[in-house]
Amino acid sequence: MTSIVAELYDALKKAGVDDDLAKAAARSVLTADDKDQLATKADLLLVKSDLLAVKSDMLVMKADLRADMADLRTEMADLRTELRTEMAEMQSNLIKWNVGAMAVLTAIFSAVVKLT
Repeated sequence: MTSIVAELYDALKKAGVDDDLAKAAARSVLTADDKDQLATKADLLLVKSDLLAVKSDMLVMKADLRADMADLRTEMADLRTELRTEMAEMQSNLIKWNVGAMAVLTAIFSAVVKLT
Protein backbone atom coordinates (compact mmCIF):
# COMPACT_ATOMS: atom_id res chain seq x y z
CA MET A 1 0.00 0.00 0.00
CA THR A 2 1.13 3.50 -0.75
CA SER A 3 1.11 6.06 2.02
CA ILE A 4 -2.10 7.73 0.74
CA VAL A 5 -3.94 4.41 0.65
CA ALA A 6 -2.60 3.42 4.07
CA GLU A 7 -3.61 6.78 5.58
CA LEU A 8 -7.11 6.49 4.14
CA TYR A 9 -7.42 2.94 5.43
CA ASP A 10 -6.34 3.99 8.91
CA ALA A 11 -8.76 6.94 8.90
CA LEU A 12 -11.65 4.71 7.85
CA LYS A 13 -10.81 2.15 10.53
CA LYS A 14 -10.73 4.89 13.17
CA ALA A 15 -14.13 6.07 11.93
CA GLY A 16 -15.48 2.58 12.63
CA VAL A 17 -15.81 1.31 9.05
CA ASP A 18 -15.70 -2.47 8.58
CA ASP A 19 -12.19 -3.79 7.77
CA ASP A 20 -13.08 -5.26 4.32
CA LEU A 21 -14.97 -2.12 3.33
CA ALA A 22 -12.12 0.13 4.52
CA LYS A 23 -9.60 -1.91 2.45
CA ALA A 24 -11.79 -1.76 -0.65
CA ALA A 25 -12.37 1.97 -0.30
CA ALA A 26 -8.68 2.66 0.29
CA ARG A 27 -7.66 0.61 -2.75
CA SER A 28 -10.08 2.52 -4.97
CA VAL A 29 -8.23 5.79 -4.36
CA LEU A 30 -5.93 6.78 -7.20
CA THR A 31 -2.29 6.91 -6.34
CA ALA A 32 0.25 9.22 -7.94
CA ASP A 33 1.37 6.32 -10.17
CA ASP A 34 -2.20 5.77 -11.35
CA LYS A 35 -2.77 9.40 -12.25
CA ASP A 36 -0.43 9.26 -15.26
CA GLN A 37 -2.73 6.62 -16.74
CA LEU A 38 -5.69 9.00 -16.83
CA ALA A 39 -6.63 10.79 -20.06
CA THR A 40 -6.09 14.52 -20.10
CA LYS A 41 -8.09 17.08 -22.05
CA ALA A 42 -5.24 17.18 -24.55
CA ASP A 43 -5.46 13.39 -24.95
CA LEU A 44 -9.19 13.64 -25.53
CA LEU A 45 -8.71 16.43 -28.08
CA LEU A 46 -6.23 14.23 -29.97
CA VAL A 47 -8.69 11.36 -29.99
CA LYS A 48 -11.43 13.72 -31.14
CA SER A 49 -9.18 15.00 -33.92
CA ASP A 50 -8.40 11.42 -35.01
CA LEU A 51 -12.09 10.53 -34.99
CA LEU A 52 -12.93 13.57 -37.11
CA ALA A 53 -10.24 12.55 -39.60
CA VAL A 54 -11.66 9.02 -39.72
CA LYS A 55 -15.16 10.43 -40.19
CA SER A 56 -13.90 12.60 -43.04
CA ASP A 57 -12.24 9.59 -44.66
CA MET A 58 -15.45 7.59 -44.28
CA LEU A 59 -17.47 10.36 -45.94
CA VAL A 60 -15.05 10.34 -48.89
CA MET A 61 -15.33 6.55 -49.10
CA LYS A 62 -19.12 6.81 -48.96
CA ALA A 63 -19.12 9.28 -51.86
CA ASP A 64 -16.77 7.03 -53.84
CA LEU A 65 -18.97 4.01 -53.19
CA ARG A 66 -22.07 5.88 -54.30
CA ALA A 67 -20.32 6.95 -57.51
CA ASP A 68 -19.15 3.37 -58.12
CA MET A 69 -22.67 2.07 -57.53
CA ALA A 70 -24.08 4.60 -60.00
CA ASP A 71 -21.50 3.48 -62.56
CA LEU A 72 -22.42 -0.15 -61.96
CA ARG A 73 -26.11 0.60 -62.42
CA THR A 74 -25.34 2.32 -65.73
CA GLU A 75 -23.19 -0.60 -66.87
CA MET A 76 -25.90 -3.08 -65.89
CA ALA A 77 -28.51 -1.12 -67.84
CA ASP A 78 -26.20 -1.11 -70.87
CA LEU A 79 -25.64 -4.85 -70.54
CA ARG A 80 -29.39 -5.47 -70.31
CA THR A 81 -29.92 -3.44 -73.48
CA GLU A 82 -27.18 -5.35 -75.30
CA LEU A 83 -28.58 -8.68 -74.11
CA ARG A 84 -32.09 -7.81 -75.24
CA THR A 85 -30.74 -6.74 -78.65
CA GLU A 86 -28.76 -9.97 -79.03
CA MET A 87 -31.76 -12.04 -77.95
CA ALA A 88 -33.98 -10.26 -80.50
CA GLU A 89 -31.41 -10.96 -83.22
CA MET A 90 -31.22 -14.61 -82.19
CA GLN A 91 -35.00 -14.87 -82.22
CA SER A 92 -35.09 -13.33 -85.69
CA ASN A 93 -32.43 -15.78 -86.94
CA LEU A 94 -34.27 -18.75 -85.42
CA ILE A 95 -37.52 -17.71 -87.11
CA LYS A 96 -35.72 -17.32 -90.47
CA TRP A 97 -34.09 -20.74 -90.16
CA ASN A 98 -37.32 -22.41 -89.06
CA VAL A 99 -39.32 -20.85 -91.92
CA GLY A 100 -36.58 -21.81 -94.37
CA ALA A 101 -36.40 -25.35 -93.03
CA MET A 102 -40.19 -25.68 -93.21
CA ALA A 103 -40.17 -24.47 -96.85
CA VAL A 104 -37.45 -26.97 -97.79
CA LEU A 105 -39.24 -29.82 -96.00
CA THR A 106 -42.52 -28.87 -97.69
CA ALA A 107 -40.77 -28.90 -101.10
CA ILE A 108 -39.22 -32.29 -100.36
CA PHE A 109 -42.55 -33.65 -99.16
CA SER A 110 -44.27 -32.30 -102.31
CA ALA A 111 -41.61 -33.89 -104.54
CA VAL A 112 -42.00 -37.22 -102.78
CA VAL A 113 -45.79 -37.08 -103.13
CA LYS A 114 -45.51 -36.26 -106.90
CA LEU A 115 -43.12 -39.18 -107.44
CA THR A 116 -45.44 -41.69 -105.93
